[in-house]
Amino acid sequence: HQSNRGLVAARQTAIAAATGDYVIHCDADDWVDADYYEKLRDVALSTDADIVCSGCTLDFPSGRSKIIRPIVISTPDELVLAMTQKLKYSSLVVKLVRRDIAVRASLDIPLELDMGEDLLRSVSMLNISQVVATCECKGYHYVQNPSSMCRTLNQDRLNQFIRVVELLTSKYGIDRNQTVELRKQVLSMALKYRCLSIREFRRYRASVRESFLNPIKNFDNFESKRKTIKGKLKAAIYLV
Repeated sequence: HQSNRGLVAARQTAIAAATGDYVIHCDADDWVDADYYEKLRDVALSTDADIVCSGCTLDFPSGRSKIIRPIVISTPDELVLAMTQKLKYSSLVVKLVRRDIAVRASLDIPLELDMGEDLLRSVSMLNISQVVATCECKGYHYVQNPSSMCRTLNQDRLNQFIRVVELLTSKYGIDRNQTVELRKQVLSMALKYRCLSIREFRRYRASVRESFLNPIKNFDNFESKRKTIKGKLKAAIYLV
């Protein structure tokens, strides 16, 4: 394995080396209950599912935990819809997938992606899946790391996410209006974690407007408001 080729290449290498009937990912700073994968496997075998989705537990540095219940779905299309409304449902670490489907889906993922790769890979897998099942377990512990990729956004990662959204519509036929929530979420995250200054945000907003071939209705009404809270500049996003 050639080192330092990025997240996508590392996952593709792992999937290619896997020999089991199913595969699943685990982030390096997370952990799972001892019986978590066994429970997913049992659901997969009993339902003959191509993909099994579960819930998870968010572990915060303060010691507090929050349970994210699995979304109840019965078809791949339902999961795609859920993921475009809530990014948390797109995570690969809570999806057990048939290995042959994971291998085929890997061929569609650009190697240079970091931001949005989970979402694109999940949609790619669902596009060639027939049966999707839900496991009620929450044994994956997703450690909330302040220095994680989603909390250290920058211009390049935000642009990558825009590319992912474009691919969802151009390659997989997802309705453009269905991606409105995704665009709002990524801009909200950028401001929430103060990844962009107001000047950078305006420049990014302009690049978003130019990136989409068919901008969403009333995109010109997308604006930022500045507020000073405890001496720090924040912005609230509104979409009319």
